[in-house]
Amino acid sequence: IYVMEHEYYSGLSLGIMAIIAVKKLGPVIAKWADGEID
Repeated sequence: IYVMEHEYYSGLSLGIMAIIAVKKLGPVIAKWADGEID
């Protein structure tokens, strides 16, 4: 049970960090990707 809880919370925090990263870095990555395509 402890392991499942630990996995759940680590996955949850990782997901939240990923969402924050996408919100902050999304426009920068999109701009870079557009430059790469051109």
